Amino acid sequence: MKKHFSLLALGLALSAQAIACSGAAEDESTADSEEAVSTNTRIYEKDNGKTIDVDEGKNVYVYLDSKPSTGYDWVVSSVDRSIGAPTIDFLKSSSRTRFKWGTTSPIDSLVGLHAIKIIYVKSGTTKAIKTFSFTLNIKGKAKHVPECVNVGTRSEGWGWADGAFIGWENCKGATAVCKNAGTNKEGFYSSADGRLIALDGCSGPSLVCPPASSTVSYVSHEVSKCAALTFSCPSTSKLFSNNCGCGCALLE
Repeated sequence: MKKHFSLLALGLALSAQAIACSGAAEDESTADSEEAVSTNTRIYEKDNGKTIDVDEGKNVYVYLDSKPSTGYDWVVSSVDRSIGAPTIDFLKSSSRTRFKWGTTSPIDSLVGLHAIKIIYVKSGTTKAIKTFSFTLNIKGKAKHVPECVNVGTRSEGWGWADGAFIGWENCKGATAVCKNAGTNKEGFYSSADGRLIALDGCSGPSLVCPPASSTVSYVSHEVSKCAALTFSCPSTSKLFSNNCGCGCALLE
């Protein structure tokens, strides 16, 4: 369950903190050293208005030209609740404000579209002189689903995506469908004749709500109340809002 909320006040505070610490900011070439650069998605001002695809589990970095010495800087204006607030710092060597979002959550899947808006404002004001908006499309990992292989040959049949063969079958034109979720007959069945292809826990795990702990704190367990609430989380946590309720979960 996604919600959209204002992060302007939070963004202003985080931006001010980043500027104060800018003397120790990293060079952009080494800023992403916590992970290999190839695993990250980088977004720049030229990507304004675009939809950016990123694989689940990868980090997203947004680099925007800024001059904090003028009193102006970039702050997050709005972002949907599920992906939450980013970490922010200032890269002195390239004169850019950097925003970092993760694409996983300990509470709920972030797969799907996330609209994000960042504005360039003078400290202490809300009037933007520039706006940067983009949509993040987090793509889930490929599912383990049987495919009809060797079509038109004597070896035609069902096989897994990794190449393992399941069994011979005239399956041309058919697809594997997950059925009987939650029973001992759960598995993939042929869309053509309904025959069982393979037993498999294909529906995935159901949502398990973690108890309140040092890493998860709830504002409310009631979904209806969460829909009307506006709250923020510390910079070390990510806001969540789903069928478990809403609150803050410590960033991994």
